[in-house]
Amino acid sequence: MDDFAGLSVSGALERARAQGRPVRVLRPGSEMTSDLRPDRLNLHVDADGELEALSAG
Repeated sequence: MDDFAGLSVSGALERARAQGRPVRVLRPGSEMTSDLRPDRLNLHVDADGELEALSAG
């Protein structure tokens, strides 16, 4: 996931989609499913809409 470092949310979405990866944007307080998809990129976004962290699943 190093190739996503420093990207904005829109930049990370664009790069993940270009790679054919499923993406999920997780905002504070949002609910998420418990299904594990190792190929999926989770974008953790803060209350201001800034990319806070990335994870797989």
